[in-house]
Amino acid sequence: PYQTQSQTTQSTMSPAAISQSEHVAIENAQLKATVRKYEEEIAALNDRLVKTEGDLEALSQAYTSLDEHATTLQRQLDNHCKKASDTGDGLDDDAIEDLLVCLGQEEEKNAALEAELRALRLLHS
Repeated sequence: PYQTQSQTTQSTMSPAAISQSEHVAIENAQLKATVRKYEEEIAALNDRLVKTEGDLEALSQAYTSLDEHATTLQRQLDNHCKKASDTGDGLDDDAIEDLLVCLGQEEEKNAALEAELRALRLLHS
C-alpha cells in the first residue's frame, strides 16, 4: 500500500529515535502551554494597568477640580475680608465662618486625594 514519507520514516526509525521524537513533541507541547500561560498573564497585567491608569486619571481630575474649588473659596473669603476692611464695616462673622468651614472641608478632601495619588504613583514607580 501507499505510505507517506513520514510514515515510511517512522516505520524505519529505531525505538530510541521514536522515543526521542516523542520527547521533543512533549517538550514542545509543554513550551507552548508555558507561552500561553505567560501570554494570559501579560494580558491580565495589561488590563490591570489600563484600569489603574484610568483610576489615577480620575483621581487626578477630581483633585484638580477640588483644588480649583478651594482656590475659588479662598478668593471669595479674601474678597469678602477686603470689602469689609475697605468699607470699615464690621466683618460678617457668620459669612466668614461659613466660608472657613467650606474651605476646611475642601482642604480635607484635597489632602485625602493627595494621599491616594501619592500611593498610586508609588505603585507605578
